[in-house]
Amino acid sequence: MSSRVLMVLDSMGTGGTETYAQSLGKPFVEKGVRLHYAGADGPFHQEFIRAGYQVHLVASDLQPLTERKKVLKQAYQKVMEQEQISIVHVNQTPSGILAANAANELRIPVVFTMHGTYYPHEEAIELAQLCDAIISVSKPVQRYWLAKGIASTVISNGVDLERFHPQASDRARGTFLPNVPEDATVVTYVSRLAWQKASVCNMVLRSTKTWPAEWNKVHIVVVGTGAQVHHVKELARNLNKMRGEVYIHLVGEQTDVLPYYESSDLVIGTGRVALEAMACGKPVLAIGNHGYVGLVTPKRTGQKRRERVSGSMRKVLYVGWIGFNNLGDELMWKAFEQLAHELLDPQKVQIIPSLPGVDLQDLSPYDTVVIGGGSLLVPGYVDVAYRAVQQKKQLLIWGSGYDTQEPVRLDAAGRLDHAQMGESDRIREMLREIGQHASFFGVRGPLTYQYLQASGVGGHLHIGGDPGMLLMPPSTPSPEQVDSKQNRPVIGINWGTSYNRIYGKNEAEVEDALAYAGRKLIEEGYDLYLYTMWGPDGNANKRLYQKIACPERTTLDLVVHDHTEMMRRIQAWEATINFKLHANVLSAACGIPFVCLAYRFKCVDFIHSLDVAELAVTTDEQDLAQRILSRAKYAISYKDTIRSSIASKQQQMIDNLRAPFVNDWL
Repeated sequence: MSSRVLMVLDSMGTGGTETYAQSLGKPFVEKGVRLHYAGADGPFHQEFIRAGYQVHLVASDLQPLTERKKVLKQAYQKVMEQEQISIVHVNQTPSGILAANAANELRIPVVFTMHGTYYPHEEAIELAQLCDAIISVSKPVQRYWLAKGIASTVISNGVDLERFHPQASDRARGTFLPNVPEDATVVTYVSRLAWQKASVCNMVLRSTKTWPAEWNKVHIVVVGTGAQVHHVKELARNLNKMRGEVYIHLVGEQTDVLPYYESSDLVIGTGRVALEAMACGKPVLAIGNHGYVGLVTPKRTGQKRRERVSGSMRKVLYVGWIGFNNLGDELMWKAFEQLAHELLDPQKVQIIPSLPGVDLQDLSPYDTVVIGGGSLLVPGYVDVAYRAVQQKKQLLIWGSGYDTQEPVRLDAAGRLDHAQMGESDRIREMLREIGQHASFFGVRGPLTYQYLQASGVGGHLHIGGDPGMLLMPPSTPSPEQVDSKQNRPVIGINWGTSYNRIYGKNEAEVEDALAYAGRKLIEEGYDLYLYTMWGPDGNANKRLYQKIACPERTTLDLVVHDHTEMMRRIQAWEATINFKLHANVLSAACGIPFVCLAYRFKCVDFIHSLDVAELAVTTDEQDLAQRILSRAKYAISYKDTIRSSIASKQQQMIDNLRAPFVNDWL
């Protein structure tokens, strides 16, 4: 009897996974395999039939969820038994989990194809444990899931080159895009408009507001639909109205995207969209919800430099302000080092940190230079990055940020007023060249991003996140907590000094406000834990301890712990109030609500990267003590909402910051 394969999908939608399933039809049928499909209906119904599938529709819209799962599993088993299925092929969750469980009960082998890094980790691991074989569609996907404990075999996505190949676009533009002017430059975005992919689409559309006037002949075509399509439509409608013309065109779901590739001057998408568009000879800008962001070039698609091909050891210089007993800078280096240990081959890559004694003037020993976490997009470190450009080194900007003592001013739309940013023309010119050269340019937050955009930086510039958000708290809290004899909740307070280089230029005033807020919190039933992030901060913390004047309810910790021990302590606290930037970062990474004493640009940048501006109190505010106290109460009252919001942003940052390692860009 010939093999009988059951392909299980959520639906016959118009996404890349569904196209992948269709692409298997012809070669499988030619080999005598009988193909069956189980899942919901969709616009690709006839395409699946033409590809050789016998279609079995299952009820996927039942409520409640428990009933839907039960019915789906029974439906899958019924198809497996009636059609004498020999192999079950799953691709998605949770449908794949239900089908795999059904197949396991019938002792039918299961194959799981992983199409990207976007699966919920717990569901992917659960499904993998139910399967007999696992396929990854690329090496980066394989490496990503191997780091999560899922081993797989790479079988790359293929493209039908008989169908997708360079050809004239006159037919497509006139027939399929009648409302686009003949002389327009067409940028086409192809994707399902759901989940984070819809957010990416919105980001692309919003970017048009900042385009220069000479780009007024560029038109955007959006191909796709999904759960968030109404948000995309509303945004497009508003942007078209602002422009006074229709330059964003939503064409909806399409079963045949080839004419839209043909009509395009540039295609935006990832995965199969990128492969198909490149096969058509079109430039591709890859902007996905995980991983790579930027123009796809030979440099980024496997044509490695000669020394990489020869297999020689690559030397990577990590540049940061490390070796000075500053926990914030040290923990970002440790995050980089941990990822290198997890994802890079030590036989092929050597990481060298820029500890005191490393000559940053001479970059000749290194293949790659990484400007790491911290406020390094400032004179001095910008010079190091520029030297890497001049010496033609591989260059990455990994979580770095801009900083200044100039107050942050945002307009009504939340855009940075960059007029007060007084960098020299020389620095701006160097930054522009760095942007053109860097193969990865992920910055700490949206304000750094806007500052660089205003300076003319392009290339692969995007918001990557602070590297400290990569760190995970230990599984158990520290036993060395405040001696709370009445089991009182603890609030951590980080204080220190920046030698009055802060908003308001008056650390004594901030210290007095903190002492007042601390005493009030003790009166309301909290214990305090004063902790230190940098060696020279000790004297400031001693003064604050004396001003609070309640030793029975206050612990003074002058030790600069490593990040693991510090997170062990923080995760047991109710909330934190922090001066140093990375005290806030550690609190956020632990999921503990915090009040940020935003004393410089970098703090406001980080707060906005998490979309929690309400947790910031700038050090030059009026009635500072009451502001600190009210924000602390707010953080405690809404801790669950804050924790959930931060967790969502943190996962995006983790994916962004892992991308250079997963994709072998070092």
